[in-house]
Amino acid sequence: MVNKTDEARKAVVLNKSYVENACVGEHRDERTLGFCLRVTERGKRTFFVNARVSGTTINKTKKIGCYPDILADEARKQAQELLAALHSGIDPDAAKKKLAEEKRVADIELEAAQVTLDQAFERYLETKASKLSIQTKRVYRSEMKHFSDWSALPITSISRSMCEQRFREITKATGKKCGGPGAANLSFNFLKAVFNFAMFAYELPDGSPLLTLNPVCRISQLGLWNELNERETVIQDHQFKAVFEILDETDLLLADFVKLLLFTGLRLTSAASIEWENVDMVRRIFKTKVKGGKWQELPMSTAVYEIFQRRQDDSETYVFPSITSDGHLSTPKRLFERISQALGSHVTAHTTRKTFASIAAQTLPYGLVKKILNHSTGQDITAKHYTFISTNQLREPMEIMQKYIMDRVNGAVIVPHLRVAV
Repeated sequence: MVNKTDEARKAVVLNKSYVENACVGEHRDERTLGFCLRVTERGKRTFFVNARVSGTTINKTKKIGCYPDILADEARKQAQELLAALHSGIDPDAAKKKLAEEKRVADIELEAAQVTLDQAFERYLETKASKLSIQTKRVYRSEMKHFSDWSALPITSISRSMCEQRFREITKATGKKCGGPGAANLSFNFLKAVFNFAMFAYELPDGSPLLTLNPVCRISQLGLWNELNERETVIQDHQFKAVFEILDETDLLLADFVKLLLFTGLRLTSAASIEWENVDMVRRIFKTKVKGGKWQELPMSTAVYEIFQRRQDDSETYVFPSITSDGHLSTPKRLFERISQALGSHVTAHTTRKTFASIAAQTLPYGLVKKILNHSTGQDITAKHYTFISTNQLREPMEIMQKYIMDRVNGAVIVPHLRVAV
């Protein structure tokens, strides 16, 4: 008696008639070796191939399809193609995976290559959000207007020659909003920062950077950076009396604000945004957010303490509240214009910081100057020595700075000497 399974294992010709009447089990085609049919108890008929991948020990079984969705002749044709690949040492599944991976890589490369300048810029701002003030972000967006026609271009398409040409155009442009040497330097320094960020932020599937060269480097390579004359000087010793005479005739809020700038060397935004919750009148210290999103704590000199005393009833939030809104004070432009006219030179909030730095350089150790002004020490070993100076240890230097200024206001010419042990 012949067993049905034994009968199914016999080599046969898998044609329509045989497939329709085949019993349960696996059936091997005698014409195309490796072409097979599997029949289940429920009558499902599946074509497949079974063969060894040439040059390997891998025995591969690959489904072709089910009858009658695919007929015997079509199944045989597909089986022959699959078997030819296997006999050539090609694993169809591996080849399919390879093609899929190549397509995935190609898609990623295409997507990466299409990153626009605007997308890189927005990601740069998002990444640096915690370190950039609102004002700084406004400045950055303003500078990007010089490249508005590039915003939709892929960053990989912005070339060195394009940067060179645009730099020259901005340099030659006239008018505050159009450009000039200073505008060219500022806008391209920012563009350089965006491209430096993009070189590390975007990469190809193999881990290599999307950008390997910053196109703005052409400006340095050709020595195109514009040499600028300092617009602002510092307030000279003999000019302090005139400055304070103007402040004495000015609204007390604005006068106190400018005095704070002169006595502390703070940046305008850092001074204007001081909140009462960060002021300790008992210990006579205050904290303010400085460049880079960090906090700086400074002691109050006698004059600064008196300024804070006068300001206590003005606002529950800001020491220097805005006159026109719920926020803090902004740049007192008209006051600085009056001071500029009186001194015959351009004076801004930054002039007060430069003035403080200039006086400090004459009267205080180098490291203390950097500490008070919150300048980065970088690899400066000397300045790093002062990193661990406490807030109270800065109190006497701040008094010295105040005395230097007030001596000039009052007509004295004695230069104080530092007596701080560090």
